[in-house]
Amino acid sequence: MSSNVSSASDATSNLPTVEQVKEWSRDVVKAFLQGNKTRLDLDDSDIDKIYTQRVRGSTFLDFTAVDYERWGIPGSPAKEIEKLINKIKGGIDTETEKGKRVITHSAEMDFPLQLTQIRRRNSHGKFQKPPNLSGAKPSEDEIQEYFIDECTALKSLPEIQLYVGDTYSTPLLDTRKPDFVFVQKGRPLDPLNVVAVGEIRKRTGNHFKNADIGHAVAFGEKVLQLQPRRQHVYALGWIEPSINLDGTIVTLVRSISSGRTSIVYEGILENSESSVVVKKAKNEEYLSCFINEKNALTRLSDLNSPYLPKLLLSNDDTLVMTPLCTKINNLQIEDIENIVETLKIVHSNFQLVHMDLRKYNLLRDDAGNILITDWGYSKTQGENSPFAGALECMPDNVLRSLLNDEQINYDPTIDLILQDILDFWAVNGKSEWWNTISSDAKNLNYVKLLEDIKKLF
Repeated sequence: MSSNVSSASDATSNLPTVEQVKEWSRDVVKAFLQGNKTRLDLDDSDIDKIYTQRVRGSTFLDFTAVDYERWGIPGSPAKEIEKLINKIKGGIDTETEKGKRVITHSAEMDFPLQLTQIRRRNSHGKFQKPPNLSGAKPSEDEIQEYFIDECTALKSLPEIQLYVGDTYSTPLLDTRKPDFVFVQKGRPLDPLNVVAVGEIRKRTGNHFKNADIGHAVAFGEKVLQLQPRRQHVYALGWIEPSINLDGTIVTLVRSISSGRTSIVYEGILENSESSVVVKKAKNEEYLSCFINEKNALTRLSDLNSPYLPKLLLSNDDTLVMTPLCTKINNLQIEDIENIVETLKIVHSNFQLVHMDLRKYNLLRDDAGNILITDWGYSKTQGENSPFAGALECMPDNVLRSLLNDEQINYDPTIDLILQDILDFWAVNGKSEWWNTISSDAKNLNYVKLLEDIKKLF
């Protein structure tokens, strides 16, 4: 199974997000390294050295090659671990390295922006009283407040085509928080509508530092990723975001979420007022997940179930589905019943295992139905294929298989004892029935499982 585990982890579509890694225990970190030991050129003894350092997910993200070398990990694997961590964080290079690459290999561009006219009669909005006059040394917060205040005064002018949005404390661009953004006037503050990104930096010399340049590049990369129709980072303009799928135009209304493999938008089909879900791959490395999800939803469409998404349109990197849903705050007994009953049918009639049943893949539609979404990591029962799914919520037997380099048995119990489902039962039912419920799930006794769960409510 070594080749299977290694190839699974080599596919970057299986890389976790920063938020997921932060929740990892020592054992999950060890399983992740074990699954990636070929690409990282690690021996089992190297992984054991890291394990003895009690590295949890939250600290795993902070260690560098220097730390691993200090623990006795050879230089090359240590550097590969650092590169992999950087990729999980959102990029192979650090911002300083990106800045160096831009300075070394890029050509300088001039923007011939000219002052055309001044319409302000008073000083407010003319940027005439910056806080750094008379030798003052304001903080970045004070400069930010001054700049936004001056820009706000300009927003009401009829000639203004862009307005400045204060995003200093808002992760507007996925997990990134620019100081401010320029947005098309009349459009809401949304990643889809960002024309340009701005950062405020205190002057430390006559030139930008490499890290500052790399920071700007990272924002540009994120804007390109979030705006499907943007072709260049330096295009200072805005066009209505839309996607053409086989002649059908889907207009994107707003971004909903950004996950491990995709960005999800609310959209509207042309000649329709109904909202749809538009899911786009972050890059080509995740296309296999989209093919897998498309195939799974196509098969499951025969059920016409209110608890499963319906695929309307698709291409290689885009899925258009209905209904539009919202996140859930908590699960009700009816939700658990519908989830278990739906899984029972999917398991028995289609031999599919979801493999990624976490709370943010359980959504609610306007009719109050709970939907099981995100089938990109689903597997056919008994399938001999690389690992796919979320390590942090896998049951113990899957983690043991990864640690021992064994073939993973993709069976329906994985869905019923995934960690988030177990957490729900544990929180809502620490009683004499707890062991019974766990046993019901492991034995795939769907009917008795529901009966025992209902006793907790």
